[in-house]
Amino acid sequence: MTNKIKHVTQERLKELFTLTSEGLFWKTNRPGVVVGRGASLHKSSGYKVLKVDYRQYREHRLIWLFVYGSLPKTLDHIDGNKLNNRIQNLRKDNGFDVVDKIGIKILTNEQINAAINNNKKYICDETLASSLEVVNEVNAALSHEVKFEEGINTYISIEKLN
Repeated sequence: MTNKIKHVTQERLKELFTLTSEGLFWKTNRPGVVVGRGASLHKSSGYKVLKVDYRQYREHRLIWLFVYGSLPKTLDHIDGNKLNNRIQNLRKDNGFDVVDKIGIKILTNEQINAAINNNKKYICDETLASSLEVVNEVNAALSHEVKFEEGINTYISIEKLN
């Protein structure tokens, strides 16, 4: 009988860490852990890594899981900097190149529409998107569910424009 390796979950990450623009920070007392200290270490591979429940992970993958609740096969650092793990700098590898122009479509949700429209330029600047639209319908095959907090979620699709 083989033991299947269990991967960390979004719930477990939220139990252990706080996410800031600087990365993941411990929020629980554990042996060898200082609450409020950055959780990652820089490795010679160029990535920040950390251990969760005796398993090593690259920090950018855990940040994605922390925010979106799932882990894609591959993630891309938009600016090419492996140390820049801000969620705005990470994207699922959808076959896009860094030079590709992208458009973002966000499924309308009364609870977030005003925030999106008031910050449209900032969101586009941070994601390097050429356009951002709040729409009534998104392509299910190209969209991803995003949960902001309990009861507030929407779907976002990212499409190549060129």
